[in-house]
Amino acid sequence: MPPIRVGPLHFNIMNEQGFYKLEVGAKRSIIIFSDSKLENKNWILDITLKDTYDYPVDDWYYFDSLDEACTAFNVNSEDYREDIFPSAHTIISEDIFTTNLI
Repeated sequence: MPPIRVGPLHFNIMNEQGFYKLEVGAKRSIIIFSDSKLENKNWILDITLKDTYDYPVDDWYYFDSLDEACTAFNVNSEDYREDIFPSAHTIISEDIFTTNLI
């Protein structure tokens, strides 16, 4: 199962600052990412207030990059990079594939 992107999809893959969460699965682990705001019935994480939270918040952490998050989670960033921050080639290929299915 590929990682879930929370928040808007950005083509600027250089901005990897945001909230990260590692979900460990029996067959594969995933990293969930949000670059703006997360809301739960018990808490809100807003990127503009990132320095005010005591982490982890429900297993969410703030990191400046995917590499930093993966180091903290003790996983290889290259195993997750394309799923979280797809290259323009991947996005275009998926759009063409989806368009051809309709």
